[in-house]
Parts: sequence; structure tokens; C-alpha cells
Amino acid sequence: VVQWQDAAYTADTGAVAVESLDVRSDAVELTARKVAGNLQGTGAFGGDVNLLADIAKLGKKLADAGGLAQDPGLGGRLTGAGNVRTRDRDVAMTGRADVVGLTAPGDAAWQPRNVQVNYDARVDTGKHSLDIARLDVDSEIATARLRGTIEDLSQRQSVNVNGSYRVAWANVLPVRYALAPDLRGQLD
Repeated sequence: VVQWQDAAYTADTGAVAVESLDVRSDAVELTARKVAGNLQGTGAFGGDVNLLADIAKLGKKLADAGGLAQDPGLGGRLTGAGNVRTRDRDVAMTGRADVVGLTAPGDAAWQPRNVQVNYDARVDTGKHSLDIARLDVDSEIATARLRGTIEDLSQRQSVNVNGSYRVAWANVLPVRYALAPDLRGQLD
């Protein structure tokens, strides 16, 4: 289902404005608010985006569309809120995404139940590059921080990034000891 409210287009200037655009399926709800742009000149557009997805349903649909023989078996809920702006060849994105109640096949003790991602990035479609001003991932198992660039996305994928990674050993070691009790005391 696709719905919109208060959409306007001005032919002589190329201006486009949409107060609200909603796209809904049984797996995903995507809402764009205060979308504004221009179809002439630089083609600049921007707006606020909100996402809600059922990970199990979305995973099944992606597996089916990709011709995978097996559903990945993931579960949980994905929510996101951000802002997207385009101008010429640039696409700038900032926002936050949360995975709540994540489930996956395998040992549940290794699985982070909640994951939070904060991002601030820019894609240059002309240069095929990605500039990562901030990519922060937090869960009860680990945290990661990443900054840098990936150039030549369509060919070599030249990566120049910095970052840090921290593991919450208090959450990881009990699982390790359950799998290999003889390591108790050696990794503390």
C-alpha cells in the first residue's frame, strides 16, 4: 500500500513537496515526512524517514526474492529514524536504527538481543565513494566505532577506516566456559 498526503508539484520551477508518504506491506512500514526537492537543476531532495520492519517476514521475502533455498530464520523488530538529503551526486544520511528482540538460529547465549546503530554518512554516486563520519554499533555483547572512507565502491572497494571494538567479556565468558569448561580461569 502506498499513500501520500499534501503532495504538490510546481511545473515552472520543478519544486516538489510531500508532507507525508507511507509505504506499507506485511513486513515493512516506511514513512517519509516533509519531503521537499526540485526536479530541475541539481535535483536536490530531502526529508525525514522512519522505518519499522518485522525481521522474520522481511528475511523470508528477501530470501524468496534472492532465490535462496532456505529462510535465514532471523526474528525481531527493526526500527529506524533518520534524515536523507540529496544534491547533485551526493546522498547524505544521518540517523539511528534499533534491532529489538533479535533471534537467530543457533546458540541463543551468543546472540545480542538488542542492537543500536547510529550513523552519519555520505555517498558520492559520481565517485562511487562512501564517507563514514560516524558508524556506532552497540549491543550487550560488543560495541564498535567506525570512521573513514570506502572509495571505488563499484570496482576495487578501497577501504581507509579507523575504529575501535570493545567486547563485554562478562557477557561472553560464561558462554565460553559452558562450551569449554577447562578454560575457566585462563581467560579471566
